Amino acid sequence: MPGWPPWPPTAWAPTSCTSTPCGRTASRSTPRREQAAAPHGRADELALLEPAGHPDHPAGLAAAVERIWTWLAAEEHRPLLRLWAEAYARSLTQPDGPWAGFARATVEDWLGVLAGFQPPPERDSEAGAVRRTLALAVLRGALLDLLATDDERRLDAALAHQLTLLRADEESG
Repeated sequence: MPGWPPWPPTAWAPTSCTSTPCGRTASRSTPRREQAAAPHGRADELALLEPAGHPDHPAGLAAAVERIWTWLAAEEHRPLLRLWAEAYARSLTQPDGPWAGFARATVEDWLGVLAGFQPPPERDSEAGAVRRTLALAVLRGALLDLLATDDERRLDAALAHQLTLLRADEESG
């Protein structure tokens, strides 16, 4: 699964990082460790999504969202996802800082990935763009909620409900 957390490899390359969100000074090596973690997490995500899509027979957004959420909700990924959330927030609050453009690149990257799971007529339509935008927004919101609360049960139920709606939408075409 490309970049979930949604980041393109080039976006995971800050040039400097001197403080944490809490204001503590971070080591100059922190960005390098962050950069080193990104390709591994991204490779795991891509491997997860690979069986869900085939260019001739895309699996649909519901299949992609379900697999992505499974990966996101896994407790062992939370340290990496907290790092992603910090980078995403820094990109928004320090637009000229070392994470400049990271949030935008993340969104664009993931919309492209999700488009690959839609059949071409849907992928190329305005309605298809709306559906993948909604899917990404739900995943990102659920991820942030999970990182804040660790309430997997509630969020799994919410995602299950959203998947039901997404599947119904896909079937009604």
